Amino acid sequence: MTLYEYDGSHVRKRVFQNTSWIFVTGDRYDIETLYDQLDSTRLKYEYSTMPDIYGYQDGIKIWVRPSHARMVGEIIFSNIGYGRRYRVYNADIDPVLRFMASNGLSFFEMRSVYDPDPDLNVAMVDCSHGKCIVDGEAMGDGRIYDRLMDSHVIVYEGTEQFYRKLMALGIRARYYPGKSFTSYGQISYRDSYLDIADRIAINSRSFFYAESGLSGIYEVSRISHLPPLYVSIVTPGTAVSSMELAEAVKKGMLVPFKKDDHENPKTKWEIMAKDRGGLIFQPLPGLYTDVYEIDFSSMYPSIIVRYDLTPGRISFLPEALEGLLSRRLIYKKMDGESVVYHSRNVALKWLLLTSFGYTGYKNAKFGKIEVHERITELGRKALAEAIAVAHENGFEMIHGIVDSLWIRGSGSIERVVSEISRRTRIDIVVSGHYHWIAFLPERDGTGSPSRYIGLDTSGKYKIRGLMIRRSDVPDLCKAFQMDALRVLSSCTDTRCILEKRREIMDLENYYLRNIRHFPRSYFMVSRKITRRPDEYHVKNLTRSALDLCRDAEELSPGQMISYYVVDEKRKIVDTDGENGIDYGYYRRCLTRALEEINFLFGKNCNIRRLEDFQSFQ
Repeated sequence: MTLYEYDGSHVRKRVFQNTSWIFVTGDRYDIETLYDQLDSTRLKYEYSTMPDIYGYQDGIKIWVRPSHARMVGEIIFSNIGYGRRYRVYNADIDPVLRFMASNGLSFFEMRSVYDPDPDLNVAMVDCSHGKCIVDGEAMGDGRIYDRLMDSHVIVYEGTEQFYRKLMALGIRARYYPGKSFTSYGQISYRDSYLDIADRIAINSRSFFYAESGLSGIYEVSRISHLPPLYVSIVTPGTAVSSMELAEAVKKGMLVPFKKDDHENPKTKWEIMAKDRGGLIFQPLPGLYTDVYEIDFSSMYPSIIVRYDLTPGRISFLPEALEGLLSRRLIYKKMDGESVVYHSRNVALKWLLLTSFGYTGYKNAKFGKIEVHERITELGRKALAEAIAVAHENGFEMIHGIVDSLWIRGSGSIERVVSEISRRTRIDIVVSGHYHWIAFLPERDGTGSPSRYIGLDTSGKYKIRGLMIRRSDVPDLCKAFQMDALRVLSSCTDTRCILEKRREIMDLENYYLRNIRHFPRSYFMVSRKITRRPDEYHVKNLTRSALDLCRDAEELSPGQMISYYVVDEKRKIVDTDGENGIDYGYYRRCLTRALEEINFLFGKNCNIRRLEDFQSFQ
């Protein structure tokens, strides 16, 4: 195992001998049989007793090379069995994570959560347009080589082009192609990446870098015990899983290789009662004034910690999440003090968001569906209790979704949040106080739980579900909605909003009249590829764009493709921006963008009143 130590000025490279082991349990006869079979190998082994989350297990501890652990575990689990059942542990833990956790080491270790990031030399490289630009400057190969060799961290864009440049410069690096994957029913794409010898290499398109920058990657690496390169290519769920694995290794607890604690049998009535998810209300479409938004702080992780929910007898999961939760609350309070604290807060937010879902994931090492169901049950009760408290204190609910409530009334909001926290044992905060907020309808006229726009008393908008937030909408529509919101930003009541209607209509007319004069980039449409080119059975705009793309066969599901609409009716597009534009298509897009804003000028609806929330518990 090779470690790099940085003392603030120099990097020291140290190599350590790394050993590993797996643990195998089963009934007494099977274990004795395995013990006899191991006599014919060169492996070191011994009888031992070790803990997992359910208690202590008797079995055989087998020492193996870290690179052989999975293979040996698979052989014992699958091939040697011949009808015998073995439970294998610690066979698929990442070797780096295991070494770090076993030896009490941490990446980017800090003495205090308030410490700054290490002062590392970072080179920014952009090769996405062919020629490599380093730190914003065009350089010759000699200067590029010197700059890369002087750096500790290299953040790059344009993986393939940068890899070719590294090969030309004689810098050792390994190239890993991108791949498609499915998560929660959504097809995504992990971009290709590089592993550069003796350097931390980060693809700027990676999830954690895009969301939280280098400070976020350092923080996740610190917590998960994964190298920063790994952090840049994994999902938040994998990072949470790694954090839990690291805690298990530190505590000397066994980690199952292949879980066999499946969901307990349930009747259909039990399934209907327990498998219900979080509470999501349907708001009445309308414009509301003087509205408070109150949010439970990391509701589901807090429930796990406060109510000590764990799949086994040993309180492992709450202990693993408690440190993460308290750390995130510190950074959330300090979010505005520095970019570093903000980035750490964002990174930890993603870990906490996925930590709950991971409890119900079938392959989660320490997950169990019954724990998942108990968490959502307590979440439903907490939200129902919050609604009741708000009602008791003179507020009425406008909308509620899982861990958030929108309420308005004449009572004390401070008293409301204090009483909710006391009754539910979960922290809740006022996350917004809106001059006005509009909940938009679905196409059938019913209220949408996730489409709204509100102007906070701080002067900032909170927008969800509108075209301005969507990645597949041309910039023309986004620019129009942005200009419209600027017009409305001075309004603190409905009367002012109504008075702005003529100004908004004039703005739309300006966009429609001058549509041919906007920059061509305003008309670019970007769509996610959902399948391979030969799997498209219907001729649509995306398929037409793929037909024009020279490297379409190299594109994978989850990647984005951009094009201009030349003729929507005949499904003709242009990927180079050298042909005409179907202005009729873009005018229709503008009309839809106006309809979303125009809702603010419609007739307001009355707020429904829900007197009894017991049925939601």
